[in-house]
Amino acid sequence: MGNILLTLSNFSLYTTSFKQNTNQNFTNMKTENYLSIVKALEVLMKRAMNLRIKKEDPYGEIKTFKISGIRIAYLREEKYNLPYLNAVPGRTEIYKYAPEMLITFFYKGKEKQVDYSISLKNSYLSNYNGILTSGWARLANGIDGLLDEFYGSTLEDKKLYLESEVSPAPHMKDEEFELPNLEQVPKEFASDFQELLKNYYLSAPIAELDASISSNRKVWIVVDSHGTRIIQNQDIMRFTIDPWGVSKTKRMFTDGVYRMATSFEALKSEFPSVKQELQKFLYTLDRKQLPSGIYPLIFNHSATATLFHEAIAGHMLSGRYIVEEDSTIFKGKLGKCVATDASMSILKKLQIWDCPQDTSMLAHYKYDMEGVPAVDTLLIDKGVVKNYLHDRNSAARMKKKPNGHALAEDFQQNVLINFFLTAEARLPEPRVSNLKVLSDSKVTFKDLEEKFFKEYGYYILVKSYAGQVDVTTGTFELKVESLEKVYADGSREYFHGGTFSSNLTDFISAVKEVSNQYGMTGGYCGSSSGSVPTQEYTPAMSVYGVNWAPSALPEKDKRFCISKVKYIPRGWKATEEYEI
Repeated sequence: MGNILLTLSNFSLYTTSFKQNTNQNFTNMKTENYLSIVKALEVLMKRAMNLRIKKEDPYGEIKTFKISGIRIAYLREEKYNLPYLNAVPGRTEIYKYAPEMLITFFYKGKEKQVDYSISLKNSYLSNYNGILTSGWARLANGIDGLLDEFYGSTLEDKKLYLESEVSPAPHMKDEEFELPNLEQVPKEFASDFQELLKNYYLSAPIAELDASISSNRKVWIVVDSHGTRIIQNQDIMRFTIDPWGVSKTKRMFTDGVYRMATSFEALKSEFPSVKQELQKFLYTLDRKQLPSGIYPLIFNHSATATLFHEAIAGHMLSGRYIVEEDSTIFKGKLGKCVATDASMSILKKLQIWDCPQDTSMLAHYKYDMEGVPAVDTLLIDKGVVKNYLHDRNSAARMKKKPNGHALAEDFQQNVLINFFLTAEARLPEPRVSNLKVLSDSKVTFKDLEEKFFKEYGYYILVKSYAGQVDVTTGTFELKVESLEKVYADGSREYFHGGTFSSNLTDFISAVKEVSNQYGMTGGYCGSSSGSVPTQEYTPAMSVYGVNWAPSALPEKDKRFCISKVKYIPRGWKATEEYEI
């Protein structure tokens, strides 16, 4: 829910010695070949298909069973991270997270079918023999659990195990399993980034500055008994800057500035806009508290992105949530118009797409984590619901073709059972990737401003990168760190953050006009299947009619003296100054 950051505590790490060896391999080799991993998965798959398991049925008879199918998904992640504290760099950290496997077994009886998943996560899964050593003995246990599931399920439950097939199954050649190595942080980029940080840290109100640059890679491989054989990598470069500033009234505020891209070259092009954002933070330090109420608002592209990602496309149009009746707002609406003159009429002006195949966007991929080819999907067209986001199960239950949206952060999660943390399999589910909200509007951003100036004399500019929706009730919250009040004469006031909240239909109905000014927003979206990268291409919009609830201002600390606690290395001088 919302755009949230990954934390290292979610993962297991290799030993120090392995990290050192990996560092040498990255230095000496330009590519990494995953073919041996694929071969090991295929050996496990063949063994599972040939196994005969004896088990007692509910009537006390010993029978021999054989599975009807199997799918194995393999996941590996790695990361280079260069941290900075107050513009001083640390050492580059190299993380190779423990690989994971998700093994799903299938069994079909005369009247019903079931599946059963187990997950593995350990460093031995990094090579051929380790995969076989770790997985070989687990196959019989997994099949035993599958049969327990079969006898424990009812005919009514069989819908939970349906799966749409892809024909022909995507099958990649041996040579396609060799990937170029993940790019390390370029020295020139790191140097320019440090210069940006140094200039900002030297600004008088800044007490502390945490930052980092990272390059991140996620690789998944899927093989199954139908012939699927694919590999997919997702590389994301990002930097974060978290300043802590002190106002004249001795209140300390913080902000989070980050950018994500598919290359360091693209990331470098974000520096000018980042400097503007950092400058704006300094302007907001003497912010006030905006009383609760309803105000004329203009959502910039980030707030629009959060609204449409969270409130509509990211979760409410999930095929899994629809068929399991967790999401009811768009249930039974396929092919129908959900926009009327009285409710959500703004949707009549929009097309809402999810485009995982768009390689110009951050979260693109060709195959999802069930091995299904990704399909660019039109979700809502001028108010008419055209499609849902599907995994194999939701597509089968709705008698639709799967469109390749099954994603997850990882394949294993810890759950609390009888006061003990127990590792359980985490399954991919329908997720949004590259969201596009498109309109043929001719209205400019200036037009939005002029209309509010004429009616109210001002408007509130809203930026937001976080929000959440209750898929059952449709209640939506948009969270903001600060607000900017813009007057007709060009003057501005700044206010502390809080929350805009309303029922989903009321929130969408509060959108008055769509502009032709677009922007990109990247981040991570959380759900029951973890956090996955997303990017949104969305326009600015005018909004009126949702309630504002402010957050409390930080407590004053008159004892705090920034000149005494702020260390500045000798010889540091600003090459570019910010306005105070």
